[in-house]
Amino acid sequence: MLLQAWKSFESIGNHNKYKNNLDYNLTLLLLNQEKVWTSEFLVLAETEKLHAPLATLYYSYYDDKTDWETSIASHADELQCIVGNGPNHIAHGQTQLPGLMDYADHLDTMAWLHQL
Repeated sequence: MLLQAWKSFESIGNHNKYKNNLDYNLTLLLLNQEKVWTSEFLVLAETEKLHAPLATLYYSYYDDKTDWETSIASHADELQCIVGNGPNHIAHGQTQLPGLMDYADHLDTMAWLHQL
């Protein structure tokens, strides 16, 4: 399971403010009767939501690749990038290494500056 694979990062949970966020977000999820997996430093929550709070990782299951593609397409305006091996995906480990023509949120900064 993922939580076991990330066990070496467990010391993050010792940071007071991080731990407060983890406890707060876990409490909200439990009060809302959400399905969660927890460790000392991370909460995994099964949901279709995109924007997870600090110390929380959202995940969801899909019946097949078509369901996944439909979900991605429906959230296209909310996604900055998709990591993977497919076409129009950013390769694993490359998300923080943008190229000259890669623009944050798909906004051409130079074109915007030029029109000022």
